[in-house]
Amino acid sequence: MSLSFKSLWAQLSALGPLGMFVVTIFDTAFLPTAQAVDLLIVTQAAAFPATAPALGVCAVAGSTLGAMLLYSIARGGGGWALRKSASPEKLERIRENLRRYDAAAVILPTMVPIPLSPMKVFLFAAGALGIQPLRVALAVAFARAVRYGGLILLGVWFGDQAWEIFKRNTPLIVGVAVGLLALFFGLRAWRARSAAEPNKAL
Repeated sequence: MSLSFKSLWAQLSALGPLGMFVVTIFDTAFLPTAQAVDLLIVTQAAAFPATAPALGVCAVAGSTLGAMLLYSIARGGGGWALRKSASPEKLERIRENLRRYDAAAVILPTMVPIPLSPMKVFLFAAGALGIQPLRVALAVAFARAVRYGGLILLGVWFGDQAWEIFKRNTPLIVGVAVGLLALFFGLRAWRARSAAEPNKAL
């Protein structure tokens, strides 16, 4: 981050939950800051536990709004941004996931706290494919609530040690998140097959 941006970041951070609302809009929609937002959430929750609920609401709301800005750009004809964001092969895999799982495909890349999956590309693709916007917004809000809620709880429970605990256990956290989502999608596919079987019998 440039010096001027760091200064702006510090000023927004000093505003507490309302500042976090603005920070997460920019982080999600315009200028990703790696894990800087995660660190900021943990440290603010540790320093001001009484504001933790408001911090969580503002962080989730800001990130969801930022995500829907990206979605709207793609929905309005921003295919150029989608094509520049990933290779054709990766784009086709993302499109296939969205066709198969609809907005639920956005949950994992939005929830996982390290850059394993291109969240922004999923959002661009969801907009380009015309996935229903309310479902996309709910998927983003759910994923961010899990991610940011977990970080806030770490900050409140462990104080100054929370970030180190988070960094040491990131692989475990990611593994649990992936496992739970795999279970969710597996159950969803099983229910769909079970519902289809009586219709085949008819």
